[in-house]
Amino acid sequence: RPEHLLNVRAAHMSMDAEVPDDFASWLAGRYQPHEFAPRMLYGDYLKQRFNETMAAAKNAGHQVAYYHDDIRRMDAEAMLHAASGRRFAARHVVLASGLRFAPRLSGERVV
Repeated sequence: RPEHLLNVRAAHMSMDAEVPDDFASWLAGRYQPHEFAPRMLYGDYLKQRFNETMAAAKNAGHQVAYYHDDIRRMDAEAMLHAASGRRFAARHVVLASGLRFAPRLSGERVV
């Protein structure tokens, strides 16, 4: 909802630590860097930047895989042990935990 604002000013939000004002730049004048932008816009920003990053990785020849599973543990060698019994190694891992208290939709499990 547009009235739900971030609790950090736009100028201090970025998904890239090397570009700390990326979100404020992405807003392109819709909000000033010193303002608190709507949370939903930050979600749109993250989605766009994520899609751009994944496209660039694939274009550069990197393999990108998505799994929906519960990770039970990760050992010292970055071997992931999933609830399904699957084990796999990865150089980089993104833990997208979602909304813990989100409502369940159509019987789907929300993790």
